[in-house]
Amino acid sequence: MENPALKLHSILQEICNFQTNVYIQDAFFAAFEIENGNFIELAVCLNNLQNLLNETKILTEQHEQLNIHTTQKFLQRTQTALEKIDFKDNLAHFKNYINDETLTALSYIAQSINFNYTFSNLSISTDNINELQVDIEELIISISESELPPEAKALLIKNLYSIKAALHQYILFGKQELIKTLEETIGSIFVNNETLSKVNGDQNVSRFFGIIDKLNAVLELGSSINDKVLPFVKEIMKIS
Repeated sequence: MENPALKLHSILQEICNFQTNVYIQDAFFAAFEIENGNFIELAVCLNNLQNLLNETKILTEQHEQLNIHTTQKFLQRTQTALEKIDFKDNLAHFKNYINDETLTALSYIAQSINFNYTFSNLSISTDNINELQVDIEELIISISESELPPEAKALLIKNLYSIKAALHQYILFGKQELIKTLEETIGSIFVNNETLSKVNGDQNVSRFFGIIDKLNAVLELGSSINDKVLPFVKEIMKIS
């Protein structure tokens, strides 16, 4: 687990770095690095941001030195800011709640939580993320241009896009979304093993599993997926 308060503060600071007259939706799209107008992805990011706040609240409430009126006041102010987001408005109203005082308080809360709890560090370096993103983009193109059956193409590309999106979410919100996506990908392969088993000799399918192997390795999830799940899936599909 990573310190949710640090990520919460970092994201809110990034948003508030924009000028007050900037539309709030434009600031959020830019801060989350998602395509302007992609409100589905924006909704996912906002939900993850709320989760960071919820996790921060839990950590403060569980520790006597952190569960004080001042801490809860600024966390509640942050909650109110998220609840009152209006994408037709500019950042002025949002900054009334997430002002310099609030950001300073959130930074202090994050540091205090860091001092009183033990957290893991970010497992994937920026270089590894960039390398995986490039591998995924190249594989999507290769699959699209291949002679694979349409259903196999759709299955592989859908999972690759999910992993690609989760890698970005990982940077912002931590590893949970990426782990969830990896688990869902494995589940998708189980459910659709007949579709892929028909093309198990295709190089693109092998490259697909190579990306999953690499993702598991850099995430350092332990032996459960690498030693048990993936070999079992590959055995079903007869992929080396």
